[in-house]
Amino acid sequence: MAAGLSFTLKDNYSIKMWNPEITTGSESAKSLTGEYFFSVIYSLYKQEKSEVESVAKMATRIANKLSKDIQRLTGEILSLIEISKLKKSEHIFTVDFSVSNDKKISFSPSPQSGICQQNALFLKMFILFDQYISLLNESRVMTIISDKEFYTQRKLIQTKIRKIMERYNEIIKKFHKDRKAKNDE
Repeated sequence: MAAGLSFTLKDNYSIKMWNPEITTGSESAKSLTGEYFFSVIYSLYKQEKSEVESVAKMATRIANKLSKDIQRLTGEILSLIEISKLKKSEHIFTVDFSVSNDKKISFSPSPQSGICQQNALFLKMFILFDQYISLLNESRVMTIISDKEFYTQRKLIQTKIRKIMERYNEIIKKFHKDRKAKNDE
């Protein structure tokens, strides 16, 4: 059984991406959620330990590629955070933002899930995404950036995260389908 996880997200947009039920209490997800993808990644990790060598190699190959893609996007988000902080620090006015809207997220991965290197990297990237969106919002409120630039930048990073989630969700589904088909033979 996996241990519970706790982390804090500031922006409702990223909270809805993680799990829309957190903010609404009942809204079902219309697209792949971060919380679900966290478990999908773990399903791949379990197969890296498979006794069937070809399964273990394929799972490891997919996991390594996923890790590289997540790390690449994490680096991009970190650069954007630094640029946003610099723009904000150079602004002539400072605004103190209350952190009372922070939402502590606590969840326990399903019994079939757990924590592995790849989903830990994914969670780190997701938390950095939330920080970036919060910084963008602060910059928008301070008129450092326009509303249009805020929505454009938010959508750009959100789309990149969704593409990783959707692409690897399909790859991992196909991997499990092929693995099960080979086991049935």
